[in-house]
Amino acid sequence: MPLRYFPDVPAPAASDPLHFERYRSPLVELLLDEQTQTPFTIGIFGPWGSGKSTLLQQLETELRVNHPGKFVCVSFNPWIHRREPNMLIPLLHCLHDALESWKTSLAESSAKIFHVLTQLGADLLLKAITFDAVDLDKLEDLEKKYLDSHRKVESEMRTLRKTIAQVAADIGKSTGNPRLVFLIDDLDRCLPEDIVDVLEAVKLFLDVPNVVVLLAVDKEVIDKGIEIRYRKLELSTERAAAVGAEYLEKIVQLPVTLLPLDKTQIKALLTKMTLPAAFADQQKWILDLELLLPNPRKILRAVNNLAFAEAVLRTFKSKEEWEKHKKAIIALMILQAQDSALYDAIARQPERLTGLQIAYQARANSTEPDYTQFKAGQAAMDGWCKANLRPDSYQARLFGEKLFDEKFVTGVLPVYLTLLGSP
Repeated sequence: MPLRYFPDVPAPAASDPLHFERYRSPLVELLLDEQTQTPFTIGIFGPWGSGKSTLLQQLETELRVNHPGKFVCVSFNPWIHRREPNMLIPLLHCLHDALESWKTSLAESSAKIFHVLTQLGADLLLKAITFDAVDLDKLEDLEKKYLDSHRKVESEMRTLRKTIAQVAADIGKSTGNPRLVFLIDDLDRCLPEDIVDVLEAVKLFLDVPNVVVLLAVDKEVIDKGIEIRYRKLELSTERAAAVGAEYLEKIVQLPVTLLPLDKTQIKALLTKMTLPAAFADQQKWILDLELLLPNPRKILRAVNNLAFAEAVLRTFKSKEEWEKHKKAIIALMILQAQDSALYDAIARQPERLTGLQIAYQARANSTEPDYTQFKAGQAAMDGWCKANLRPDSYQARLFGEKLFDEKFVTGVLPVYLTLLGSP
């Protein structure tokens, strides 16, 4: 039976395993409401893997399919354009492309944006010219062209907000009175300077009537990025930490925070994905111990890890051996999906798994951990375990099961890690 793996792509609304209808429906209602005053910016906040991209894509699909003619949607992923010298250029390109593909009635609006892009593009091209690439007798002519072009660019930049405002107004007057909606994703994957570029573009150029902006971001990452970007101001530690939060507050009028999945949602998601056959009988054990973090991406990674583990375990000659250690393998795959740095450290030195189990067992019994079996390395093991102990996390439950016996650590695990075959 072929194994099933799951790609990390936004889930369509038709399946909606995360029950995002509870967010999507009120947001669509807000966007459709003619009483909603614009400009308006919505922040969709959540950590990496919480489903922000899924919600954003579901929203865009619903606006396009279920409410045709009501919205001109502009999707922009700044991370894809991270090598651009200025994020404003690709943002305007996305706007131009959306206008071109929407309706012929927006041809004039499209032309206005194209004109701005032409001027900005000319400026960037001229800036790229070096003395080595140009004959000296042409420099004077090029300098004149550059200055002429640069003056045009400066003029366009001064009037860009007015241009976008006019484009948005033109859209609002076209058939169906549509709104211009920008959907911006993956900003939190960008460098601090790119983050600020996009946020400044939103505030300076998109803060005009008939425009709605949806920003899907990990707020903590954005706050930190802005803090780093403005580090040169030499603010106090407390003040620097507040800069990011205040920066977003000036831009976002409606913060929507994606909540962690509850037990019922985790169960539904796991059931929909389906565990590999070899591990399916342990689903209740996984759920009862609450080993999975309430993050869709980490759950997906855990299921994929188990699918791969099943494929590896098929090469083992001793089926009884890996059956005996099935829960230990599940635990290790979940650890890899949710705490990759810890898993990598264990993969480099498998006995650390034993050390952690000793540490957690000792803590549960209110005793001191005994690392004497590690002989000369017991002090190092003690220090490493203290640094990596997470007693308030799922790891305490995982290691509390006493899954990692000597046979597993010295026999099954090394073979699995090196994909060699039978223990």
